[in-house]
Amino acid sequence: MSYVLKSSPRGKDRFPLSLKIALAILAIVVILHIFFPTSFSTFFLSLARPFWNLEKEVKYGENFVNISELISEKEQLQKKLAENEARYLQVDLIYKENLEFKKIFDREREGDFVLAQVLKKPPFSAYDIFVLDIGSKQEVEIGDRIYASGSVPLGEIVEVSTNISKAKLYSSSGGKYTVLIGDNHIETIATGKGGGSFEASVPRDTKILKGDHVIIPSLFDSFLGTVQDIISIPSNPFSTVLFNQPLNIYELRFVEVDTATIKEK
Repeated sequence: MSYVLKSSPRGKDRFPLSLKIALAILAIVVILHIFFPTSFSTFFLSLARPFWNLEKEVKYGENFVNISELISEKEQLQKKLAENEARYLQVDLIYKENLEFKKIFDREREGDFVLAQVLKKPPFSAYDIFVLDIGSKQEVEIGDRIYASGSVPLGEIVEVSTNISKAKLYSSSGGKYTVLIGDNHIETIATGKGGGSFEASVPRDTKILKGDHVIIPSLFDSFLGTVQDIISIPSNPFSTVLFNQPLNIYELRFVEVDTATIKEK
């Protein structure tokens, strides 16, 4: 009996072709690194540089745009936006002041009125006091009446220096003034409660309604406020009338001083 002899595995090549190629490349790289270190580094840097540059750029449409340039452009736009917002606020402030001045001066009234800026007001000044930026240099005197919004009496000048004056508001706590209430002009004494608020006492059967106007009697009656509430207690023969001025004294920036106010003797 005869057998076919198998070829011995020892006759085959133990190293595949791919391994031989890899070892050859490695050997070349090592030799280049040993004998030409500078050329070796330059070669690989040149290969890597395009990829590094891509990290600094982004694609925008058909072109690549540098990221640092985009950041710089964004910062410039933000700065420009902040400048424009500041200009807008300044223009808006001037516009509002212009409207306020027109509201003051477009009305025909009797008297010599001087515009004054409010330097201090409640709650930064005590006892419902306005500090104004005009004084005796502008012919302001103690007893001159101050107004807001063209016709609303606020108080009277109580202290004057050369360029500064102080006005005590009618609503100052404890202040008492003669007023007329409603269409029937019910006369009574109003007492200041602070912050533009007042109260007055009238006989319980007096016909006074919410919304009735309250004025200060003078040659030219001045609108002081509007009745907000009426408190009546059956056991009390008098009712308490509460009224407020038709504006917020804490928001006023300008007032007018009537330098022709008739002073009481």
